[in-house]
Amino acid sequence: TAYMLNYDPAFLFYRTLEVFDPQKKNAAVQDSMPITDFAVQFFPEGGNMIQDAAGQVAFKAIDNNGYPIAVTGTVKDSKGKEVATITTIHDGMGMFELTPAPNETYQATVKSAKGQSKTFPLPAVATTGAALKIFNKGARVFYQSVFSNNYDSSFNDMMIVAQMGQQLVYKASLNAAEGRISGFIPTDDLPSGIMQITLFGKDAVPLAERLAFVRQPDTLSLVLEPTSISTNVRERNILLLKVPDSLQTNLSVSVTDADAVAVDDNATNIMSSLLLTSDIKGFVFNPAWYFRDFAPATLQALDLVMMTNGWRRFSWQ
Repeated sequence: TAYMLNYDPAFLFYRTLEVFDPQKKNAAVQDSMPITDFAVQFFPEGGNMIQDAAGQVAFKAIDNNGYPIAVTGTVKDSKGKEVATITTIHDGMGMFELTPAPNETYQATVKSAKGQSKTFPLPAVATTGAALKIFNKGARVFYQSVFSNNYDSSFNDMMIVAQMGQQLVYKASLNAAEGRISGFIPTDDLPSGIMQITLFGKDAVPLAERLAFVRQPDTLSLVLEPTSISTNVRERNILLLKVPDSLQTNLSVSVTDADAVAVDDNATNIMSSLLLTSDIKGFVFNPAWYFRDFAPATLQALDLVMMTNGWRRFSWQ
């Protein structure tokens, strides 16, 4: 509505519509758009690369059409020494570990599957500050704060805050001087969705932030019974959706004509839109793929989405 335009556009629903050439309706979309260039972005876990602090750096590679591509490559310091390797894990995304050295700069030389090679600079190394490591174990989300200087007194009074849907789900105090720099967030009683974990300094300024996805087996067990079915043109069909007596909720239902349209099972669906793409910014390729199962490879790929797609719907300022 027009009233919604007064607020953050992140709350608006967007849908990309692809226009096909009817003469080439059987050709894949990507095949009709030649790949002439590609780009790679790098995302240090927690926000920044901190000197002398080991951390993960995620990356995302896309072609000139915005679609993910597979890449390989190496990361070298200013002296040409190789410090990490780059290999795509899923849909152009991957990660590597790096311990930045003081007064050092890094660059990545990346090659696409088509043989194109490019060099990209990594984000600048911060001399001070804190980073946030997350280990998503399903039933628990472990967190650990890391610093460039463990003896810096400014990290003696910190706070870790986690929220889902702008609702506080966890809060704890941390103190580097006392060794309290880590902990875990229980997720047994939380629904599926994106958890925003933020580390605050003693002056209430956010130092680092990381997203984690809580994946629960909370798919509704509903029964769909055909009450009145007719295959004649424009005839009415009635289907009864039975909900368990123990469930009190509002439901949304989407219906797709699977025979008339070639439906991609990995494209956006009602679950991926509600739990994933409506809560993060940036394009997610085939978002429904991340909800196909609970396999470790699927959950790892979902965590890569958390590390590479920005989430700034809620500003701490």
